Amino acid sequence: MFTKAKVGDDVVLVLAPLSVLPEYQRKGIGMSLIKEGHSIADKLGYEYSIVLGSEKYYPKAGYVPAESFGIKPPFDVPNENFMAYNKRKRI
Repeated sequence: MFTKAKVGDDVVLVLAPLSVLPEYQRKGIGMSLIKEGHSIADKLGYEYSIVLGSEKYYPKAGYVPAESFGIKPPFDVPNENFMAYNKRKRI
């Protein structure tokens, strides 16, 4: 699930943390859902998505620390867990 948020003057999407039932994990379901979400977001014209989640899982989908894009969270959170994805701008 993606929801809208504002980063500066830009409207971006926020990816809700994913959860896949244990018996279906490690089969690519979560990654497929994220990739499909990114594809739809791109078609709708969204440049970024951000997520607050596992620093071990979301980088596999292309997320990097949001601070790499100059994005800071409005609350205290470890930098490695607040991440951003941008298809057009790779770090």
